[in-house]
Amino acid sequence: MDNPLSSAGICAHCQTPATKNCSGCRGAPEYGKVTPEPTFYCSSACQTQHWGEHKVKCKQLQARKSLSRAATLLQAILYRIRLHAHTIQSATAHVDGLCSRIEELTVEVLKEISIERPDGTPLTYTKNHHVYRATLNNGEIWAIDLSGTQYGFSQCLSPWREFENTRLTSVHRQANLGYHRVEIRRSCYHLKDRCMVIWWAELFDLAAALEEKIPTLSSSHGGNLKSILQGSEAAFQNAKSELLDKLGNFVNIGLDETFAPQSIAMRSQLVDIRMALEISPSHPER
Repeated sequence: MDNPLSSAGICAHCQTPATKNCSGCRGAPEYGKVTPEPTFYCSSACQTQHWGEHKVKCKQLQARKSLSRAATLLQAILYRIRLHAHTIQSATAHVDGLCSRIEELTVEVLKEISIERPDGTPLTYTKNHHVYRATLNNGEIWAIDLSGTQYGFSQCLSPWREFENTRLTSVHRQANLGYHRVEIRRSCYHLKDRCMVIWWAELFDLAAALEEKIPTLSSSHGGNLKSILQGSEAAFQNAKSELLDKLGNFVNIGLDETFAPQSIAMRSQLVDIRMALEISPSHPER
């Protein structure tokens, strides 16, 4: 419990005037158009005595806060990677113990914004947009849209029902977390365009280089990046800023590794071999 700049309320335990409120659940996002009200206490003693009654609600709101922080952190990671390496398409993470299920969805967005080149060629497409649907352990369902800004949606976390009603036209595909990563790697070698296959191979190699740096990134957080989501808002913002700065350095290192001459040569050879196998009459899928 702390004393933030907020209006006074009534102590949830003894019903006397109070100015302090529970910092654990304060700031949780609204769900179903219901904004959580702060729980006030006049003293730490009252908060301790009231914990048995407040615990269930507080834990539910803390789960929302953690999901909101995870979503904003993932979006910031995506932006930081794109700042250094514009070819990276997505960033994903699973918050252990927070969600009972995370799904990958391919949707068609409702609001059509077309960014075009001078010759009229569209650079943004609304029919195949990837988002995540996260179900918390308490049953709440949320939409995580890390790259919705390109369509005019800057908020990366929304209650699923709200997202469904205001942002999308239809859902083309829903799958378990990790589907797109596996499927794209499997199917990209079916492409006829060698340059496009090499482009995807570059993404895979850069992603692998970044994954190798995850233990180092998490080492300053007790080996668990989930710990970043805990604590006060100020602590979260500081940890987030520190993580993004380190990530930027690691992206540059990963780029150097991915585009070293020997890596380029080896990647080209592997792509040629894989593409040759795909068109071979003896290929198992033929």
